[in-house]
Amino acid sequence: MKRLNLVFLALLFFAIFSSYSEDMQIVFPKTIFVGDTVEVKYIFKREQSPFSDELFTNSRLELAKNYSVFENQSSSFAVTEARLEKIGSEYTLTLKLLPWKSGYLTIPTFDLTSLVRHSLNKIGYGSSFPISLKPIQVNSLVEKSGNRNFRPQSAPLVMPGTTLMLVLTGIFYLILFSAVIFILVRLPVISAFLERLAYLLSLKKNSRKSVKKLEKLLKESDEIIADSEYAMEIQKILREFLNKRFSADFASTSTSGFYEKFCELMGGELSGNQENSVEKLVEIFYRTDFIRYSKDGTFTADERATITQDCMDLIFNFDNNQEEK
Repeated sequence: MKRLNLVFLALLFFAIFSSYSEDMQIVFPKTIFVGDTVEVKYIFKREQSPFSDELFTNSRLELAKNYSVFENQSSSFAVTEARLEKIGSEYTLTLKLLPWKSGYLTIPTFDLTSLVRHSLNKIGYGSSFPISLKPIQVNSLVEKSGNRNFRPQSAPLVMPGTTLMLVLTGIFYLILFSAVIFILVRLPVISAFLERLAYLLSLKKNSRKSVKKLEKLLKESDEIIADSEYAMEIQKILREFLNKRFSADFASTSTSGFYEKFCELMGGELSGNQENSVEKLVEIFYRTDFIRYSKDGTFTADERATITQDCMDLIFNFDNNQEEK
């Protein structure tokens, strides 16, 4: 009986040890959307070291991002960082990715030895060490933003239905008939009007400056050889425009976070035109993100001019949305 118990304990210990020694894949964050940074860790343990300790600096080896297996998937995702870490007999392969499409992100099986050899520019180094990663689910932006059928925008509380021409006519009438009545009776209304007028003029000035910057960028397009640099300048101009228009920080807002940011600024409510403008903004940023971070991302013929004009139209749309209030 004791012998049977010992055999059972031995089998149980072997099962636990075997489960612990299995390779493990960890993905962060748990829920992933298009444009998010995804970190994939593949942990494996080998008593017989497949790689020489001399390759590691402080137990870490930086790997090349331009590996052929990664580049062949550039239309689905981009690899922004790759490294291999070693602690004793345990190895951790870390990949940071930017997914471009929703659905399942699949990284083809690749040879880790070949990747190390490519990273170190060594020929004929080591034996084959295949790595097979599980597919990763990538959700769409619509799922992240939730219900896109926003409630109708509430009516403005100040001077409902009053247009600029009517207010100017009222000011002229009051000045003409009685300066005293104008000051005592209409001063609060005129003060509110002047504040709003100054606000609208500042928005128009910001829009004109942004459009001029885009026109200058397009004019100097031939001097900017890299498409990634041109895409970066477009994003910079649009972010500066949004910062001043909404008095909010858009510098650190990711492309996938624009919907949430605008809903927060508008109190959870967007009109139809506002929603269309935000969708166009997200579309421009996703395209320029792809040009900036994908190695094979390039503008098509005349696309620089087209996307720059789209940015100008977007600025005019924001002006029209403001006038709707």
